[in-house]
Amino acid sequence: MDRLTFDQLRQYDLVDYFTSLGLNPAKIQNNTYWYLSPFREERTASFKIDRELNLWFDFGMGKGGNIIDFGVHYHNCTAIDFLHMMDGTDAKSLSPIPVRTYQTNPVKKSPIEITQVRPL
Repeated sequence: MDRLTFDQLRQYDLVDYFTSLGLNPAKIQNNTYWYLSPFREERTASFKIDRELNLWFDFGMGKGGNIIDFGVHYHNCTAIDFLHMMDGTDAKSLSPIPVRTYQTNPVKKSPIEITQVRPL
C-alpha cells in the first residue's frame, strides 16, 4: 500500500477539503472562495481560498498557506500528524488539483544591439 506524501497532499483541492469538514463558502467570485474564518467567530467572510493557486489566506490572522499549513493550524497538530490523518480513505477521495503547465514564449532576438556601455 502506497503512503501519502507531502507533495501529493499539497495537490488536494482545498475547497473539497473544506466541504469535507462541513465548511461552506459565504461567497464565490470566479476562483476565489470566501469563508467565515474557521479560526474565530466573525460575521463577514475574511478567509479566502484561491482555487486556481490552491492556497488560503486569513485576513484576520494575516496568515495563509497550503493545505498542510491549514491542517496543522486547524487540527493543532504537526505536519507529519496531519499527513497521517489525511492518509485515510476519506482523504483519498478528495480531488487533486490538475497540474498547471505554463507555456513560455521563446525569447526573440531584439533588433537593437548594445555595442558599448559608458558612464554618464
